[in-house]
Amino acid sequence: MLAFLEVILASIGLTFIVTQSRLFRFIQRWYLFQCPMCFGFWAGIIVYLFHIYNLSILNFGFIASLFSYILYLIIKPLMDRFD
Repeated sequence: MLAFLEVILASIGLTFIVTQSRLFRFIQRWYLFQCPMCFGFWAGIIVYLFHIYNLSILNFGFIASLFSYILYLIIKPLMDRFD
């Protein structure tokens, strides 16, 4: 069950990184990399392969990215009120 949770969270993190970040603007011209649902499918397959081949360190990076983004979305409105 924990492995399933790792794969799901890492897939979401990878999807956010590729479809929303400025780092990947050069590939976001193509529809696959603009659509979170479209890329999320492939991200799930990629992350599952990382899990099978014991490349979990990448998965943990994707999970950390997801939680950092969620925390940013929570804290950003609070910080804007004090500006």
